[in-house]
Amino acid sequence: MREFSQLFHDLDESTKTNDRIDQLVKYLLEASPEDSIWVCWFLAGNRIKGAIKTSELRTFASERSGLPQWLLEECHDRVGDLAETISLLVATEGSGEILSLSEWIIKFIEPMIGMDTEGRRENIFRVWDFLGEQDFLPFHKLLTGGFRMGVSKGNLCKALARVGGVQPAIIAQRLTGNWSPKTLSLEGILNPGDDEDRLCQPFPFCLANPLQEEAENLGRLEDWQVEWKWDGIRAQLINRGGTCMIWSRVGISGR
Repeated sequence: MREFSQLFHDLDESTKTNDRIDQLVKYLLEASPEDSIWVCWFLAGNRIKGAIKTSELRTFASERSGLPQWLLEECHDRVGDLAETISLLVATEGSGEILSLSEWIIKFIEPMIGMDTEGRRENIFRVWDFLGEQDFLPFHKLLTGGFRMGVSKGNLCKALARVGGVQPAIIAQRLTGNWSPKTLSLEGILNPGDDEDRLCQPFPFCLANPLQEEAENLGRLEDWQVEWKWDGIRAQLINRGGTCMIWSRVGISGR
């Protein structure tokens, strides 16, 4: 968890894209594969759903901090982020339990999905007893699904490509579709094989991006082609090796 917390704060403090990619490459080279695949999953825009309701988290934080809930809500309104609000208001005396990121997720976050409110309360209070100060904000960012620290999926692919010595397009293709740290390993991303599952792996979906500079800087108008951006659901029909699939951006649609 400490390595992940350090990565979180480093990314949060960085203002340059290349610095963020360098920090992510450093983490991926030094952290365990079990932790790294979770970081890739979160940075790809995923989150653990159903672990706790934000209303429950507010209630628990009010109880722990001794502040009335209306005051906590006022603080949340000023700060604008629930994870950061809780990190500022809930005191911790823990020095940080020596657990990896994947262990924190497996032992503390995922089990809450099947708990009742009282079970979640006991679990969260236990977490607050153990979390170190540096880990407090990153943990609650994961819990509330707010881990977005200026690293786009494209930059994640660039970092993984540098680590694995492969093209970013191959990494992007491997990260397309519905996957999780339990179905895809870091090795599976960095060294994709020619197995049956890859036969119908979709290509990265082409998305429209806003222009980052003045149109006059793009060169001659005759060198460009402009197409309409139509609304609707993007889909790919993949037919390889005798297997046919239709993919949407969120995963497989049929086979």
